[in-house]
Amino acid sequence: MGRRMNLLAAAALAGLATGCWGIRRSFLYPPTVFAVVWAAALCWLWLAGDAYWTISDATRLIYVSGAFSFAAGGLVASLVWERWTAAATVARTAVSTIRERLLDGGLALLIGGLPFYMRSLGGWGDGSLATLLFNVRRKQVIEGALGLRAGLLDNFVPFSLILAVIAFSQVPAGRWSRVRAIAIGTVALLYQALTGGRAGITALVLAVGAAIWMRKGRLPIAGMTILGILFLLLFGAIAVAVQKGTAHPDAPLSHNVAAVLGGLEWYAVGGVVAFDRMVEDPHLIPSQGAALRGVLLILNRLGAQFDVPVLYAQYTTVGDFKDINVYTLYGWYVPDYGVATAMLLLVTAGVLITLVYEAARRGSLLYRVLYALLFASIVVSLFVESFYNNINLLAKAALTTALLTYASRRLARGSAREVGPQH
Repeated sequence: MGRRMNLLAAAALAGLATGCWGIRRSFLYPPTVFAVVWAAALCWLWLAGDAYWTISDATRLIYVSGAFSFAAGGLVASLVWERWTAAATVARTAVSTIRERLLDGGLALLIGGLPFYMRSLGGWGDGSLATLLFNVRRKQVIEGALGLRAGLLDNFVPFSLILAVIAFSQVPAGRWSRVRAIAIGTVALLYQALTGGRAGITALVLAVGAAIWMRKGRLPIAGMTILGILFLLLFGAIAVAVQKGTAHPDAPLSHNVAAVLGGLEWYAVGGVVAFDRMVEDPHLIPSQGAALRGVLLILNRLGAQFDVPVLYAQYTTVGDFKDINVYTLYGWYVPDYGVATAMLLLVTAGVLITLVYEAARRGSLLYRVLYALLFASIVVSLFVESFYNNINLLAKAALTTALLTYASRRLARGSAREVGPQH
């Protein structure tokens, strides 16, 4: 009966996705993305059969209500947008030569900073990359548990992600623009991989894919296929290096392939099951800081002394010989605020994210970059909250893009005054 209810809940969300798709006829439309992701997760859980514990009807109701709440906020935002703005999309124009040169400088900065960042990681052990990634990941967990601050060089990781999204969001001005974007994306992937975690790679691949999709105005099948293959290869390589699940550097290839694919499913639906444990007992898992965690961290960096809980949550069992420490975005809302406030937070997120999407549709580079990152946040909502807790990254992305645009315009005006009128 529980499996059948999962399928019915997935069908309800698929119906919601279909209705939302009709508003903008785009699978990039935030309410559509949210509904599709959660419908797919519940369908996947149904297909998994008895591999995971059965979730309760109350948990299913929260998942369905959350998707409808997010969609309601998105629809309100679209109605407001249509009421107060022109519907026509602004024509795209080629990027300026100066902005191109500034991106060249960004690429040079990332490449120049790479050896210093790698040196700051330490932990090479026997000299192998697998040992480095394993030690780096262990160091991150320990530092996260102790609440230690990230070093200055760690800023290269989010900066590389932001610069890659900017590079792929722009309309290419020539062959070098495409080569540069690929180069920045490659270096950014390396930075994300060197963290020893898979969240950064997931966010980068999803955000770049969304950026290309928005820029082209259609789903780029070839590009998404390449990104998908890169994601699976890097996801698997890191899983083996840090020995996630039963994956191990010394195990046979066939064993590691099975372990990696199983781990992918584990992350996709494990959190959906784990959150059910929270519904049964809201005090079972200590809070990770809820939706205000990102804000509190920013305030602490400015000198405040707020007590921010440990990022890495306690593990819980989700099936036979399966445990996990991710609890979906609902795990960040419901235990601390209750179901009603969680739905309100989703309505608010739906409004704000859809407004960003509507602005991105009109060709704004700033909003295309922000929505690419928010698109990734919607997809990974299956295992983490990245709407409100991602405020730090979103602020950095907005600042970087705005400064890049402002600097290119100012320098272009200065060049025009130096040249003077032509007779």
